[in-house]
Formats: sequence, structure tokens, C-alpha cells
Amino acid sequence: MSLRLPLLPRPIRWGAVLTVAALIGYWSLITTPPTIPQTSLAITTTPETETPVKTVTVPLIDFSHPAQQRHALAYATLALTLAYAFTDYDLSTTNKAILVFALATGYGALMEFGQLFHPERVASLTDVAINALGVTLSLGWYAIEPYARFVPILEQLNTGPISRT
Repeated sequence: MSLRLPLLPRPIRWGAVLTVAALIGYWSLITTPPTIPQTSLAITTTPETETPVKTVTVPLIDFSHPAQQRHALAYATLALTLAYAFTDYDLSTTNKAILVFALATGYGALMEFGQLFHPERVASLTDVAINALGVTLSLGWYAIEPYARFVPILEQLNTGPISRT
């Protein structure tokens, strides 16, 4: 038994990808973010004289912060729209997954780079890691895809959602 899922026309699928990417770009580069406390770990090194010499602040991933949750959700959504857009392309599942991961994570890194030029923003490698984590979670799509049969939307409307094939 396979699950029949609607396959929208390519322009609509890619329109969804561009819409999600545009919304992420808007929220990343144009709007001013709310003030959110940074979560970090301070590591102090001391020589044998017991006097602190250097403190290094290491940002932590903490999903209790709404900003980090939003990052993961936004990039998971981008990756899922990309995965759906590539559904009928003649690529192996592995190649599609690599392409989706590279495009979505690369876009996230580009947005963080763009924040270097926004005075109210802070570019963060932690955010890039959280974006990549959201993208990675969405790659579960490729575990489901082999069990689905994507049918052009008009055919789907005429025959119903489930078929035994």
C-alpha cells in the first residue's frame, strides 16, 4: 500500500520555497529583533598562580529560548519546502538530501553573514548550528518519501487519497 500525495506544479512548489526564504530573509535582515539574553558558558583559564588570565565565552544551544526554537522551525520549514520542490527531480534520495541540506544550511549561513551589516543584529555560529539542526530534522522526509506516490494534483482530486498498489 502506498500513500498517494498531491504533487503541485513546479512553479507553485518553488514559489513556496521562495516565499519561505523571503520571510526568513525579512526576519533575519530587515526587522529589529527583540532583546533576548544570550546563553553562554564562561571558561576561565588560570596559570599555576591561581590568577585568572583569560575568560572565553562559548555560546550554548538551549532550546528553551524562543529565538533558537524559531531558528530551528524556520529552517526545518525551508528544508521541507525544498524537499517537496525536488520530489519529481531525477536525483537519488541521497543526492536530494545532500542538496536540500546544502541549500538550506548555506542560506542560513548567508543570513547570519548578512547580519554582520545590521547594527541591531549579531551574527552567530550558534544560530548557524541551530539552523543546520532544524534542516537535519526535516530530512526525515526522505524516510517517508519512498512510501509515498506523488500524483499530479488534478489526478489526485479525481481518484482519492489512498490506493493499494
